[in-house]
Amino acid sequence: MNGTHNLFTELIQGDGKASWASLEAVKAHPTHDYAKEQFKTNEKSPSTGSARLMARAFADRLNRDPQAVAGLSNQDVTSGLLTLGRWHWEATCQNAAAHLARRIRNDTAFSPSLSGGELADCLDSLAAWNGEIFRDASVRLISYIEASTLHFDTQGGRQVASSLNALGTWHREDTCRKMGLRLAARLANDESLRAALDGQQVANCLNGLARWSKEPVCRSAGAHLALRLTTAPFLHDSLNPQEVATCLYALSRWHDDEACVQTCMLLARRIASDEILRIQFDGRGVAHCLSALANWTSKPICADAGKKLATRLANSETLLRQLNGARIATCLGALVEWSDDNACRAAGAQLAKRLSADGPMRHSLHGRYVAVCLHALATWSANEACHKAAVQLSRRLASDDMWRRLSPKHVINSLKALSKLEGEEPCRDAAAKLSQRIFADDALRSGLSRQQLTDCCEALAKWDSHEVCCHAASQLALLIQSARH
Repeated sequence: MNGTHNLFTELIQGDGKASWASLEAVKAHPTHDYAKEQFKTNEKSPSTGSARLMARAFADRLNRDPQAVAGLSNQDVTSGLLTLGRWHWEATCQNAAAHLARRIRNDTAFSPSLSGGELADCLDSLAAWNGEIFRDASVRLISYIEASTLHFDTQGGRQVASSLNALGTWHREDTCRKMGLRLAARLANDESLRAALDGQQVANCLNGLARWSKEPVCRSAGAHLALRLTTAPFLHDSLNPQEVATCLYALSRWHDDEACVQTCMLLARRIASDEILRIQFDGRGVAHCLSALANWTSKPICADAGKKLATRLANSETLLRQLNGARIATCLGALVEWSDDNACRAAGAQLAKRLSADGPMRHSLHGRYVAVCLHALATWSANEACHKAAVQLSRRLASDDMWRRLSPKHVINSLKALSKLEGEEPCRDAAAKLSQRIFADDALRSGLSRQQLTDCCEALAKWDSHEVCCHAASQLALLIQSARH
């Protein structure tokens, strides 16, 4: 016990290198029975045991003296990230990790000797935190690996899953994308690698692959993983609520692939039949499941699962509070697909109340989400809460330049929604702005189908006394006539 205490003291008081060496020494050679027991406990539950206390001490040491990072070897920096990442939710660990990430980014001589497994774990740790510094450190690590003799090709199933999941966090970075596609190719072509994956690892792989869903190799890998879930019932049944939501959401990116559809139907059946599973979903999980299920609204099992999730949403204040603006829009966009269902209508009303009560949230929504919410809420405009929220969003649409940036699809859907609330002044103002866009945007008008042209004209007819709406409608009518000839 005294020896362990002395190591804690050295961690807190020693220089950076000695501190980390002490932590590693205890992990590698815990000579005291107390330390052995604590590290055994820690392996089963990272939230307990002396390792957590020592990691905190190491983090505190770096936070008090960031210059101590310069005294760490390259290997110590990456080892530090691995340990701090196990308690990524603690602010002191995140702050210390930022110092380590800064060293990776800024030190041109940084060249760690990492195995494929260590690289995967290091990237996984960096992906646990949001922020530019962690993104830059990830890209720097991958760039080093890309230019060295080390490759992702030696990674086993667990490391491939961790790497893909981490790379997907920074999917817009070209370096991450290239490495992600390389791993996707391995998954698509190596049956033994896929067979080595457990349920959590399949979910992590799919989560990463879905970030580049338009890439053929990711689609192929996703379909093969879907088959793995379908043909291994024990694997499908082992998925926890977060993994069910992750798999369903990712596979829905390839909603026209037969294998992906078949697996999604199995997951939908599990959601519909398992009340405990539905109760265990958090806000993110419900939003992801609803978004995915809405791809197959005509499938009875998807409708059943979606409506049961709507019931959960309508009756859980805690769940509603977990949703940010983007996920509220996602839920509304899905629920409106079953707009005649009482549970979906009730959930829509609860989401509307949340939007109405939170001005900053409404103002954080970008154009696409405003259009999606407006379309759904206007469908239930007879409900007082939905009517109020729709008018508030109309006011936002009219007073913000977002009407200039909406896609043609969202211009049309917004106009149709506004036409259901034509008596409200903010809705009339928003319709005028969209009419102005239609009148001035030749490319938008010429890209509309005949049905879309008709829909726009019917919506604009609600404001036939408004000059700009009439001008826009006249232009659209001319295009309809031209299409007939």
